[in-house]
Amino acid sequence: MELDGKPTDVQGGLALEPQTTSQSASLYQANACPPYPTRPRLVLRIGVTGHRIDKLPTGEHLDKLRESIRVALIEIKSIVAEIYNQRRRNNYLTYSDEEPLIRLVSPLAEGADRLVAQIATDEMGFELQCPLPFFEEEYKKQDFPNSADEFERLLKKATSVFQLDGSHESEEKRQLSYHMVGRTVLRQCDVLLAVWNGNPPSGIGGTAQIIDEALEFGVPVVWLHTDSHESYLLECGGRPGQGPRRSDISLLRKRIRRSFIFPSNDELGPADRFFKETQPSYSLGFVFKLFRRLFVSTWRWPKLSVQDFREQARENWKGTWEILSEAEAEKPEKEKAHPLETGYLESFAWADGLADHYADKYRSSFVTTYLMGALAILFAFLGFPPEAHNANRWTELILIGLIMVVIYWGRRREWHVRWLDYRALAEQFRQMQFLSLLGRITSSFQIPVHLETSNPQNKWFNWYFRAVVREVGLVRAKFNASYLDAYRQVLAGWIRSQAEYHRLNAENYKKLHRRLQKLSHFLFWVTLISCILHLCFHIKELSLPLGIGTIVLPAFAGAFGAITHIGEFERIASRSEALKANLEMLACELHCLGEDTTSRDLGQLAQDFSKMALDELVDWRFSFLKKELELPA
Repeated sequence: MELDGKPTDVQGGLALEPQTTSQSASLYQANACPPYPTRPRLVLRIGVTGHRIDKLPTGEHLDKLRESIRVALIEIKSIVAEIYNQRRRNNYLTYSDEEPLIRLVSPLAEGADRLVAQIATDEMGFELQCPLPFFEEEYKKQDFPNSADEFERLLKKATSVFQLDGSHESEEKRQLSYHMVGRTVLRQCDVLLAVWNGNPPSGIGGTAQIIDEALEFGVPVVWLHTDSHESYLLECGGRPGQGPRRSDISLLRKRIRRSFIFPSNDELGPADRFFKETQPSYSLGFVFKLFRRLFVSTWRWPKLSVQDFREQARENWKGTWEILSEAEAEKPEKEKAHPLETGYLESFAWADGLADHYADKYRSSFVTTYLMGALAILFAFLGFPPEAHNANRWTELILIGLIMVVIYWGRRREWHVRWLDYRALAEQFRQMQFLSLLGRITSSFQIPVHLETSNPQNKWFNWYFRAVVREVGLVRAKFNASYLDAYRQVLAGWIRSQAEYHRLNAENYKKLHRRLQKLSHFLFWVTLISCILHLCFHIKELSLPLGIGTIVLPAFAGAFGAITHIGEFERIASRSEALKANLEMLACELHCLGEDTTSRDLGQLAQDFSKMALDELVDWRFSFLKKELELPA
């Protein structure tokens, strides 16, 4: 994860030009992109789990079950319409003007999966996305040879088909495959529609187990009883080990609104400000990068111009596109995955570019003001004698004025808050580059209890991230051997690049901290010597340099010390050292998997990688959270 600079892309290679689909063309053609971040579309995802056809009722009872499914879908649709209309009525312009979209996520197995899909797509016009436990042909041939036509009819409506690498080699592997696809549905839904007879789990990946996991993940579960046709909202039991608690279905509205309505009115301002950001062409916030380059030569010289955010993001992500495009070259067009078109590039580009822009402004501000404060003391000393030139006094006045302008303007423009928020958002989107290719998402932030009031989960950027994840949905993919091998290379490249980045980061910030510390100590030693000379010897010719040594040098020593403290250079170095070690261990684990691995193993490693990044993000955020710009007093 990149927090204090740009990681080096060690994958290299020339990026191939992606073939843009009509659905994502507006996101990835530079000329069509708006000059500001776009608002997400209001999208709600309904997952499906339920019994196979042999456990469903027949005749009149099946018709009643269909009607209860229809009523539940209509209720969810009305909740979405209410949220959208409230957004319009209260002028909470958090979502875009597009009509809300309701997406059904269904594996299309015989029975409940298809029953819900038929009603949702044929009658209500919901979008359909299909994670499949096996490759399409194998799934169709092995699991429902007598209803293949209906499967194909529904599958043609799907905007995305996500084919997992399940296996029929044994009953255990078959059940595990259904468990994996059930987990994928849970990751991709906001509400789970469960067509269930109420019996306890009878095997791996069954309806009851998926319901239990949904409750554990905090996904609202609408239970449609296959026998009584009654509907309930299932929630976690109040005590450990207690089964799910039945609640009235009317509470579903409250549960959905809690996830889709904005966190609080206090967060509307920062969100609206983000949507009004524009691409800067240059930045005056180069002082910090120049400052650290003067002390550590391995850092690059800063540039006044700002690279286009989208171009920069494409360069950062091009290695993934090249590796996967080679693996996908022989696939039919309908099965190819386009990693740069997952839908996250545009959002990442804005968040990452703006985070770097405001980081430069914030850091340059405290470096500049502390140094100007020390310079002000120098000119105050030079202008103290009555016979001194007035230019020294005017220079001191100008420096003090500039310090106050920079600090109060930076606080008014909230450079510090913008940096923290945009960086947190960018790192979540950065992880989705590799997580989305396996149908996974980032985990929730793990926040200590004493920091709960500043929990990122309650901030606008977490709402925005989740809204974009909903809008993007499942990528198109087929987990054959070439795809998984390419993904393994992508993940290995990302882990290596991050390990290398943190190695250099630790070395550079350790040098910067040590050299600033030594400089501060040196200046205090010179001050001590100047004080002794000034007390013991009264030499008129040395009064000026000794005065500077006793009065001005401590100010510069204090300025360097303050910059070191506020910049958290030592903590950044130690954090990067620890991360480098953990990432190297993760790289070894990935190497040990070998080429013949499964999406489940790769997904677990990718999730571990993501958790490391999130843990670092939380530690970084809280280390800077209370370090707003202040006068150097």
